[in-house]
Amino acid sequence: QGLTNNEIAEQLVIAPATARNHVSHILDKLGMRRRSESGAFAAGCASATERGKLVGLILGGGAGGILAAFFGE
Repeated sequence: QGLTNNEIAEQLVIAPATARNHVSHILDKLGMRRRSESGAFAAGCASATERGKLVGLILGGGAGGILAAFFGE
């Protein structure tokens, strides 16, 4: 979906700065510098379920809400 930090924050009922920090940490753990790189990552996965499982494994779970908003699930 390509949500902004403010849109993610609204959906998750958190502060925009918190959303920004979570997005930054997700990108860092995935070895990405820009959100645009995450689009290529997401497109390379066959399904939202596969994306969620893969990212959950990378991050060790526990980041479900922010991942769903970030990757558009």
